[in-house]
Parts: sequence; structure tokens; C-alpha cells
Amino acid sequence: MKPSNAVGDPVLVIFSDGSNNAYSACAYVKWELSTGEFDSYLILSKNRLALVKRMSIDRIELCVAVLNKRPKTTLQQQCRYTFKRCYHIVDSQIVHAIIHRVIWIQHVRRNTRRRNSRRHRKGQLVLD
Repeated sequence: MKPSNAVGDPVLVIFSDGSNNAYSACAYVKWELSTGEFDSYLILSKNRLALVKRMSIDRIELCVAVLNKRPKTTLQQQCRYTFKRCYHIVDSQIVHAIIHRVIWIQHVRRNTRRRNSRRHRKGQLVLD
């Protein structure tokens, strides 16, 4: 897979996207050649069908983000090459879903702490 005139270590580029029907990720290795040009090869792809039960686009995009991370881990463990860099190329909907989820988790944690502190002040037992 390594071109004969490749220079240095390759770069790993992972693309991912999702829709209501399916989501997928594919990984390419990009080599710099001694001529200054680049050569790339598809080395791994994964896809999943979306569940029959309708999921929101945000939830599907979070699944895409998880699927995006797995090829990198697999290739770093199984591949004989050391990657100079790794790029994850995603659409803005994935980033939106991740930000939305982080904000929601922070909101739940903050409200749980407030609720628990009020229970302690009232002398109630808090069971977690």
C-alpha cells in the first residue's frame, strides 16, 4: 500500500456522515511523494443502518461521531504505519449534536446538585 517514492509517515484522514437511513465513516491514508504530489488509498470503511425506530438527526450524528473514532483506534493498533496526523472530517450537524449534548449534560448535573443541596437543607434523605 505504501508508494515506492513515499516520503515520511502517512496522514490518516477519516470522513463521516449520517442520514435518517444510515451512517458511515471511511478512512484514507494520504502519502506525500518525493515529487511533491500526494497519493491516497481507502483502507477502511464502516457503515450502519439507522434503527427502524425513528431517531433524531442529532442522535444519529452522535452515533456517527462514535463510528468516526473507531477506525482511528483500530488502525493505530493494527497498522504497521505510524501516522503523522489524523484528521476527522465531519459535517456541522455532528458538531452541533455534540455541543448540544455537552450543554444538556452540564444542565442536568447543575440541576441535580441544586436539588440535592435543597434536600439536605430540609433534612431529607437523598438516595442515589
